[in-house]
Amino acid sequence: MLRMKWHCSGCGAEGYVEDTTDLIGACPNCMRHKGEVEYDCDMSIEEFLNELANMNETAISQNANAISECAWSLKDRL
Repeated sequence: MLRMKWHCSGCGAEGYVEDTTDLIGACPNCMRHKGEVEYDCDMSIEEFLNELANMNETAISQNANAISECAWSLKDRL
């Protein structure tokens, strides 16, 4: 399973994403959603690649937004 954190710059709340198939972009605390919520992958590059390797086509399509967010987050660690 992909591990991701979220942070809301609007209210300062943060936590872990519980459902990576539904990244709605709204803060679970204040429900603001106009760019205040930022996502960050809480995995190493190796862990991320292993998770991708273990996903089937359905899981990849269901987690497409989370995969994209993780990839953007991890690109700076290369």
